[in-house]
Amino acid sequence: MKNIKSKYRLNLLLGLILVIGVSCERDLSEDVEFATNPATADIFTDAPIGMGTNFYFPYGGSKPTAWSVDENESYLGSASMRFDVPNANDPEGNYAGAIFRIDGAGRDLTGFDALTFWAKGSQAVTIAEIGFGEDFGENKFVTTR
Repeated sequence: MKNIKSKYRLNLLLGLILVIGVSCERDLSEDVEFATNPATADIFTDAPIGMGTNFYFPYGGSKPTAWSVDENESYLGSASMRFDVPNANDPEGNYAGAIFRIDGAGRDLTGFDALTFWAKGSQAVTIAEIGFGEDFGENKFVTTR
C-alpha cells in the first residue's frame, strides 16, 4: 500500500513537471501589432490634455472643489490650473489634495525623465508634499518631494 502511494505521488509530480515544461507558448505572427500608448507629455496647456472627462479624484478629507481652471493667471498661454488651499477650519475639507488620473488610454512616458511645472502662491506658505505617480491602486511609480 505504501509503495502504491509513493508511485502515485511520483507520477503526479512527473506529470506536473511535464505539463509545466511543455506549456503552450507560441511564436508571434508577422501580422501582430502591439498596443501602443501616445507619448504625449503635456498634462495641461490652457486646458487638460488627453485626460478624458472623469480625471479629478480628491483625497478623503480634502476640499473637493479646490481645483479649477483659472483663465486670469497663466505662465505660458491663457489659462492655468488653480488649487485653492482651504483654511484649517473649512467645513468642505481642510487641505487640497487629489490625483489626476487619465480615464482613457495611458501614456508612454519612457522618453521623459522629469516632471516640471510652474507654481505661484497668493501668500507665503510651506507646501507639505507634492507627488507624482499615485493612482489609488498599486502605486507602483510613486514619488514625492
